[in-house]
Formats: sequence, C-alpha cells, structure tokens
Amino acid sequence: YVLLSVLVMAGGCTTSDTTRRGAWGQEALGYFETWAGAYTANDTYGVLDFYTPDATVEDRTSDFRDATPAILTVLRGNTAQLTRQILDVHVGADQALVLVAWPDYTVEYGAVLANLAGGYINSETILLDAASLQNSLRSDPATVARYETVFGDLAAGWTSGDPEQLAPLYARDAVIHDALSGVEVTGQAAILELAAGHRQAWAIAGIPAERNGGLVQDAALFLDPVEYGADPQRAVGIFEVTGDDDCTFRMAVHWRFAEDVIVEERRYPEVESFRRCDSSSLVDGGWTGLDPPGPRDQVETGVIATPAGNSISVRNGSPRLEGLVKWGLNQYAAAGLSEPRMDTVTFEPTRQCEGVAGRVITAGTARDLVLCIDESDPCPGPGNCTEMALGARVGMLHELAHAWMLDELDDATRGRVLELSGRERWIDDGAPWKDRGVEYAAQVMAWGHGLGSGR
Repeated sequence: YVLLSVLVMAGGCTTSDTTRRGAWGQEALGYFETWAGAYTANDTYGVLDFYTPDATVEDRTSDFRDATPAILTVLRGNTAQLTRQILDVHVGADQALVLVAWPDYTVEYGAVLANLAGGYINSETILLDAASLQNSLRSDPATVARYETVFGDLAAGWTSGDPEQLAPLYARDAVIHDALSGVEVTGQAAILELAAGHRQAWAIAGIPAERNGGLVQDAALFLDPVEYGADPQRAVGIFEVTGDDDCTFRMAVHWRFAEDVIVEERRYPEVESFRRCDSSSLVDGGWTGLDPPGPRDQVETGVIATPAGNSISVRNGSPRLEGLVKWGLNQYAAAGLSEPRMDTVTFEPTRQCEGVAGRVITAGTARDLVLCIDESDPCPGPGNCTEMALGARVGMLHELAHAWMLDELDDATRGRVLELSGRERWIDDGAPWKDRGVEYAAQVMAWGHGLGSGR
C-alpha cells in the first residue's frame, strides 16, 4: 500500500520527506479534538483561537443560509449549545474534513471542511448528513434519493473498474485530486483508465457513532446546498476502500457537480485507518508538527509607526483597523498633546473583551490597548468605508484617552475633574460606568478630538 492508493494507484509510488513526531496524523487528531472541545465548552474565545480574524463560515442549513459570515458573527448569533463530538478526521495537505455530531437536541451529523493557513482555519464549509436534511424538511426527498443513487453507483463503478458504469458519473473535463499529496487525474478518459487499471473494493460506509466504536446505520452521505433549499450540487461521501493487500481504510470524497455529473472530486484519507494501511510512505500535510493554537490575542498581525516615531504591535488587526489606530494618534498630534503610550493594540477576538467595550491593560512597563471591535465595525454600513463609523472612532479615542491619562494626570487634576463633573470617585468598579470619573474624562477627551473628521 502506498499513499497514492487514495487515487487507487496501487502500483504507484511516492516519496516523502517526513518530519513526523510520533504516530502519523496524530497532530491533526489532537488539533481537532481541542477545537471540538472549545465548541463543546461554549468557550467563544477558545473557539476563535483556531481561526484567523477574517475567517468565514459557509453553512446553507443554518440561520445565515445564503450568507458567508465571519466566524465571530456566527458565534455571536448562536444562542444554542455548540457541542461538537468528533467522529472522524480526514486530512489533506492544507485542509481537513472532520465528521462531527451535534448531540444537544435531536442528534445530527455533519462534515466540516476546514481550510487551514499558517496553523489557523481561514474558512469552513459545513455539510449536513442526508438523513437529517430530509427529516427536517430542508431537502427534497427526491433530491436526497438522487445523490444516494450516485453514492451507490460510484462504489459499484470503482469496485468493478467498468468504464460503462463510471463514465455517466463524470464530466469529460472532470478532475480528481488526492487532497493530501496534491496528485491529480484530469479528464474522464484518464479517470476511467485509472479505475480499470487499479481495481479496489469500495463499500459505502456508515457514520461512525463515536471514535472508539460502532456505526450509525445511515450511510455517510452529506449534502451542501449552493443556495438554501436548492439542489446541493456539492456532497461528501464516506467509503471503506480495500486494496490488494486486504487492508481497509476509510476515505472521504468531496464532489462538486454540474448538470448532474461530477466535475471535481477531492479524496481525503481518514487518519487512523489509513495509517494502519500505509506505514512506509505517508506524506505529511501542513498540519504535521502543528499544535493546537494559543490565544489569538497573542498573534501579531502588523506593526504601526506612530507620529512620534514609536512602534506599536497590532494583534488581530487589518489594514482598516490599523488605519483607525493611526487616525486616533494623529488626532492627538493635531491637538498638540503628547502621544498616548502603548506597546500593543489588540482587537477582537480576545478574552480581555468579555463584558467590556475596551480597556487599557498595564503589566509592569508593558501597556496594551484593547478595543473590542473587529474588521467589520469601522464601516458605517455595507459597502460604505469612505469614512469610519462614529462608534469605532469614539471607542478608539476613548481608549487612547485612558492611556494618555495614565501618564499625564496628577492627583490635583483628577480631583478638579471630579469637582467639575459632580462625581465622587475617579475609579470605582462598583459604581455605574457613567458615574466613574475616569470614564467621564475619557469620554470628554474622545468627543473633544475632532470626531467630525473620520476619513
């Protein structure tokens, strides 16, 4: 058995410069077990640790339906339990197709296609199993039956290697990808030649009930509507593939259809079963050597040069968010005030945002300004980013004011502010926000720094 058996090239060979630590694929299993654990614990920030700040989720069966929202939007809009039970992990070089169960209410099963970049998930597509779609009336039974027929025909065709069985299933320009090694077979003729020359036994697999045991009786077929309620046009099927050496591994196959034939197919081996079948020539994917990520708010995404010539590290930033920081610092410079001192600016997602809109955190000599907005917040509305939203500008200037006051105000000045504002205490966590002197002063400074100029 060799890796290219994923493409049923039983006589082929592949080389691999591996740097495996322990058992092949174990890092991928650990990564997604921790990912699922964060969902199950309803730990929003623990979940966000696994995603890039601009990561998106495509889920045509959810409340968002025809949208492709940011992961933070999905989590904010989800008031239900987030429990995900890992059933299987199938891997590609920079993708994983993870089978999960959502057991909180009526148990449903899904296939989560995660695209990774630099150790983080940057996009995710969720497919739901055909039986759940049919039972919840989210897919027409006739449509489900048609894909079940294709599922069975593919198993029979690849088992027999008979071109007459397989030809009606593939477009003339269809492409099959081995998602792990990157090997491709292009064109219907080449696909049929491959099937005829390297025969294997394909059986339709059931959905694993749990990592250590039995199977759900329903076939492992998952559908992914391109539009809510429409013919899916995309599907995932799970097969048990047995080669000449009688070793059987599980393989996920992701199809894209057009006019009822397959135009693209990607194959992903399941980690544990494939490792048993091929111990000598396993290609390492991009996840190999990858540990579950740490907190996102420790990841630097950029560095800003300030008007005073200082450098500020930005976490979870973007060009637009960096522009907001620069704008705020320029407002201070234009007012002739000293520059607020900080070492880092951190945007969502960060655990420091729980229950607050922003804060300034000091640890020894280090100072971090936290502003609880993400990439979408500076825009006043869809497609309107010619000037920054008022709320984002006020929030930026308010937190800069906190940083500025830490260095520039003495006790006498603070006392004078309390006297003029009719407030009793500068800092009092037990008092309402509006009654705290420090918050009153920061808000006055924010409104006094030229909020009419937000370009």
